[in-house]
Amino acid sequence: GARKRSAPEAEWRETGTTPPYDSGWATVMGLLVGGAGGISGLPGAFLLVPLMIYRLGIPTRIAIGSNLGIMMFASGAALAGKLGGSLVPLYPALVITGSAMTAALVGYEINRRLSPRHLRGILAVLVAATAVRVLVDVFV
Repeated sequence: GARKRSAPEAEWRETGTTPPYDSGWATVMGLLVGGAGGISGLPGAFLLVPLMIYRLGIPTRIAIGSNLGIMMFASGAALAGKLGGSLVPLYPALVITGSAMTAALVGYEINRRLSPRHLRGILAVLVAATAVRVLVDVFV
């Protein structure tokens, strides 16, 4: 099961420590999610965040924030690669990138105002919607 948190969120935040997690599992999950995302073209966020929360026991807000950082670097690298290979048109790609960055700021504000329980509920809905969309794309 998930490793239990030894300190409440406020305590590790005040002391500057990080929540305990299993680095071996974190590495395996990163490789699997990154590989699956690269093969399928699906963003790994809908897999990585639930795994960080429920398998590694990372607090919800840290999992979401960490994922934003991970996706920022992954998205930048993907954009550079696609633009460099002339696989996407420049201006639409820049518009989408700018929109995503703006939406991330809005998401941050929502994250700050909602409880972790509500955030997990929203995450569940997004994961379910993504799963339905993938099934529709595969079978229809």
